[in-house]
Amino acid sequence: MLRYSARVASTHLYSRSSSIPIPVCHLHHNSYGTFNNYPKISGFYDTIILRDEVKPFEKRTPLLPKHVSILKQYGFNILVESSKTRIIPDVEYQHAGAKIIPSFSMWKPDSEARSNPRAVVLGLKELPKVGTKLVSSNNEEITVPDAIYGSHIYFAHIFKYQSGWKNVMQRFDKGDGVLMDLEFLVDDNLQRVAAFGGAAGYAGIAMGLLTWIEQQIDMQNGHHKRVTEMRVRPYASRSELIQDVQQKLEALGKKPKILIVGAAGRCGRGSRECLVDILGGGYADVLYWGRKETHPDTQPEKGIVDCDIVVNDIFAAGDMEPFITMEQIKNYPNRRFSVFVDVSCDITSQKKAFPLNSTLTTFDKPAKRVLQEDEGATKLPLDVVAIDNLPTLIPSYSSRQFAESLFEYLLELKNVDFDESSEDIENTNEAKRVWLRAREKFERKKKEALWENL
Repeated sequence: MLRYSARVASTHLYSRSSSIPIPVCHLHHNSYGTFNNYPKISGFYDTIILRDEVKPFEKRTPLLPKHVSILKQYGFNILVESSKTRIIPDVEYQHAGAKIIPSFSMWKPDSEARSNPRAVVLGLKELPKVGTKLVSSNNEEITVPDAIYGSHIYFAHIFKYQSGWKNVMQRFDKGDGVLMDLEFLVDDNLQRVAAFGGAAGYAGIAMGLLTWIEQQIDMQNGHHKRVTEMRVRPYASRSELIQDVQQKLEALGKKPKILIVGAAGRCGRGSRECLVDILGGGYADVLYWGRKETHPDTQPEKGIVDCDIVVNDIFAAGDMEPFITMEQIKNYPNRRFSVFVDVSCDITSQKKAFPLNSTLTTFDKPAKRVLQEDEGATKLPLDVVAIDNLPTLIPSYSSRQFAESLFEYLLELKNVDFDESSEDIENTNEAKRVWLRAREKFERKKKEALWENL
């Protein structure tokens, strides 16, 4: 069994392709007892259960039918919860060899997810809260329990001390559950192996343009109903999205000045791609900012207020000085800045680059007005878009991108031995170490949550 070491900082693996030290993943031993029989869920996984999502408008999937066929060839058992919202219909998974089971089956006491220690549940967004009433595809009412059983792979959004993170950890602890968070599947260079960043940036530009168009029509008509009553539904394809935005811009008769902050990153590259697709490669009324342009000495607020749409594509690991404040926005004369798209959805940090909003928005109500037309020196509103599942605006495209990246690591789940000794870790391949690191991250964070509740 891998053991916890207090000397993590001095114990490393080295990537065979670089000299970058990589922390060895030590599965923790707890001085006040084991983590609810943690070794019970060990060894490898040979069953993957693709669960149905509960988040409104979520249509993406982390697993494609063509990958089901290959996984089956490698000896995996694939179960797919039926879904009315998933971008890929159940029948395609069935034709690929998966067994279709009723939606939300994973929560039932006799479920494969709960009874089979070799099964892992694959999803995307957060699990439903305790007590949530779900109706399965076979019309069975299921109440979500307070415990989370079995092994899970999804974006939990709890490892950075987000609101409610301890409660989720306690649910895992109560059910002897295990989490391998998609956000923390990292390679030997500590880079994420699968991410929606590019698709998020792409969708961010599109949402910024759609919001700005509605805003402009509102101002022409002397009201703000179009923005406040705006509803957006996922597009079947990128081409459908591009055509819709282009037609609306043409009808409006003008185009905005756009600023992309963090243009060189994964999200930023997606935003730049979307700009080219919609406005053309020669569109000049756009600024691309990196670290140099956002340094406090450059007074970034001046460039920000001179753009109609600002898209925040940066990932900040810690507190930082704001690029602009609401007070500066209010008092700035001749301001153009009227739409802010927060792709990063950083609403919890105490000190962040854009302290303009503290709540998420949804596709059902994508824009939140944080500044009214009559509140500042310039008679111009400020609307914020902060949707935390932006890539589902283009679910087919974003699902393909993500699933293709994740697939090779799913194949390795059958070979990962979570019981192997620490001496053997260096001899494993990188794909195995991805899972070992993710498992270790969970054990460490759970230990932290439970210690603080003692």
